[in-house]
Amino acid sequence: MKNFRILFLCIFSFFIQNTNAQYNITKDAKDKELIVACIDSIYDFKFEKAEKLYLELRKKYPTDPSSFMLEQLSYFWQIIPMNPQHPQFQYYTKLIKKTIELSEPLLKVKETEAEATFYMLSSYASMVLVYSKLKENGKIIGAAKQSYQLIKRGFELKKNVPDFHYSTGMFNFYVEQIPENIPFIKPFMFVFPSGSKAIGIKEFELGAEKGLFSKPQCTFLLPHLYTKYENKHDKALPWVEILNKKYPQNLLFRVQYFESLFYNGLYDRALAAMKPVYESKKQNFIFSAELFTGLILVKSNGDLKLAKAHLYHALKICYENKLTTSDHYGLIYWGLAMVYEKEKNKLKTEENYKKAFSVLEYSWLKKEIAAIIKKNKIQ
Repeated sequence: MKNFRILFLCIFSFFIQNTNAQYNITKDAKDKELIVACIDSIYDFKFEKAEKLYLELRKKYPTDPSSFMLEQLSYFWQIIPMNPQHPQFQYYTKLIKKTIELSEPLLKVKETEAEATFYMLSSYASMVLVYSKLKENGKIIGAAKQSYQLIKRGFELKKNVPDFHYSTGMFNFYVEQIPENIPFIKPFMFVFPSGSKAIGIKEFELGAEKGLFSKPQCTFLLPHLYTKYENKHDKALPWVEILNKKYPQNLLFRVQYFESLFYNGLYDRALAAMKPVYESKKQNFIFSAELFTGLILVKSNGDLKLAKAHLYHALKICYENKLTTSDHYGLIYWGLAMVYEKEKNKLKTEENYKKAFSVLEYSWLKKEIAAIIKKNKIQ
C-alpha cells in the first residue's frame, strides 16, 4: 500500500513543476511590475532581458528567494528537454536548492507563509524531475512526499492567493486521470482524497483569469487537458491563441498552437504556424513540426509518400535525440498506420495501429484506435 502511495506521488509531482509564487515583495507596485515583466520575458524566450530583471530584483532583496525562483524558471525553459549532460543542468539544480534554502525560514512567518509554500512546492516538484533524470530513486521519493504535503497546504491558502489554483487544479484533475492512464494503481487510490476533473479544469480557469505568476501555466495546461484527455478541441484553441499572441517566441507554445489548429481541421493555418519552429533549427521542436506536417498530409489526402517521409523523419529525430515522450511516438505510429491503410498495406497498418495503441495516452484517440483494432480483428 505504501509503495503505491509513493508511486502516485512521484508520478503526480512530474506535473507540478514550475508553479510560481505570489511573492511578498509584490506589495510594492514597482517590484510587482518588474516581476511580471521578468516572467513575461522568460515565457517569451527573452532570457537576456529576464536576467537583467531578476538580477535587479536580487540586488534589492539579496536574501529573498524570489529572484532565485525566477532564475530557476528561466533556466528550466532554456534547458528543456532536460538532460543531465546539458552544461547548465548542475547550475539549474543549485538554483532549486537555493530557492528551498531561502524559502524554509519564510514558512514560519504568517506574512510570508503563502509565498514560501509556493516556492517550496515548485522547487521540490522540480527536484523530482531532476532526481529522475539522475536515476536517484530514493531522493525522488523524498521530494515527492514534500511536494504532496505542500499541495495539501495549498488547498487552505488558495482562497486568498489565486495562484494556488494551479496546484489544486493539478491535484483535482490528475488524481482522477492518472489511474485511468495507469489502471493497476486504481484499487489503491482510496489513500488519497477524491478529485474531480471538472473542478480541476475550473481551477485552471480561475488561475488563468486571476492568477499572477501561475497565469501562463494555467493557460498552457487548459488546452493540454482539452486536447489530450477531454477531446474538446474547440475549447482548447482560444487558450493556445492567447499564449501564441502573448509569447510568440515560445516554441513550446507554438507547437501547442499548431497542434490545436490541426485537431480543429485548420490545416493551412497549422502549416503556416510551423515556420518559426523550422527556422529555429532546434530538433526537439522540429520533430513536432515534422510529425504534424505528416499528419496533415494524411488527413488532407495529400502526398502519401511525402507524408511518410515527414513521419519517419520525426521518428528518426525522436530516436537520435532521446525524445521519448510516449504520446509523440504514438502519434507518429498513428500517422503511419493511416498512411499504410491508404496504401492498402494490411501488415504495416496493423503493426502501426498496435504500436500506437500501446504507447498513447490521448484518451479519445486511444478509444478510436481500439475500435479500429476490434473492427479489423487485429491480433
